[in-house]
Amino acid sequence: EHKTLLILEQALVYLELNNKKVIRVGLPESGEGINEYLSQIHHPALKHKLHSAIALKLLKKIIRECSCKHDIEICVNNKRLSEYRGHCNENLHALREIFGDKKITIKCDNRVDLNSVAINLDKENLHFLRQELLRELY
Repeated sequence: EHKTLLILEQALVYLELNNKKVIRVGLPESGEGINEYLSQIHHPALKHKLHSAIALKLLKKIIRECSCKHDIEICVNNKRLSEYRGHCNENLHALREIFGDKKITIKCDNRVDLNSVAINLDKENLHFLRQELLRELY
């Protein structure tokens, strides 16, 4: 199952980097072929889970690159807030566990472009382009 999710995650990144919009992601219950696959009901939470996994990897990379010693405020566009926080804030909890010595918050800021992530460190604001990060990670 984990291997399948990783393959789907990589496929989503590939499509995003090639400016292809993904409407729905799903897995067929049986291997009956493409017609069977297309007729399946696709659960919207799978797409969110994959986007959240990608967002967590991006945030870990950003925080490591910043090598900041202080609290970290991550700002994203409202339309991406849920995927960066993860289901029930699981990404936020994971980041706090990994970088336990820092106070980490993820908040909405609609001044941040949909395809960017902003990090506020003391009086310094850093902006990262999502596609550049994706290219480096995948």
